[in-house]
Amino acid sequence: TYVQDLIELEFDSLYNLIVEQRGHIYVCGDVTMAEHVYQTIRKCIAGKEQKTEAEVETFLLTLRDENRYHEDIFGITLRTAEIHTKSRATARIRMASQP
Repeated sequence: TYVQDLIELEFDSLYNLIVEQRGHIYVCGDVTMAEHVYQTIRKCIAGKEQKTEAEVETFLLTLRDENRYHEDIFGITLRTAEIHTKSRATARIRMASQP
């Protein structure tokens, strides 16, 4: 059983905690698992709210900007702040380039 499998099974409860109660997400583990968790949350939110990829990305960036999406990732050499800054910048560039 993988974390992303449990997210899919319990997404209604997770959605309530994240969106309606403004909770925090903590992801701790290796970089591959963290990416799978992130993508699963993206997919579940897109399906639940009928949002576009850009809208979901904006939502998740907002969680990070509000310090509500936390990652303690190993298997990488960059510091977390550098990763978040780079991730946000990359996502914003991608969003700006879309029509």
